[in-house]
Amino acid sequence: MRKLASIMFDTPNSIQWLILCDRVSSLAQMRFCIYNLLVDGGFLFVRAKSCDSESIKHLFIINSEGEFV
Repeated sequence: MRKLASIMFDTPNSIQWLILCDRVSSLAQMRFCIYNLLVDGGFLFVRAKSCDSESIKHLFIINSEGEFV
């Protein structure tokens, strides 16, 4: 029986999670959607794009204290 490789990844801390939830509702009201999330080195990287124009994209970086960088 083959063993499946496990995927290791970091998860947002509780403060980053609260900021992310708030950002999701704010972005939805502005017609933006999140298309990529990455946690690396204690930073949460959130990529969002416009629902109306795929050429309009934003990158939000949230540190471990929940502050935008």
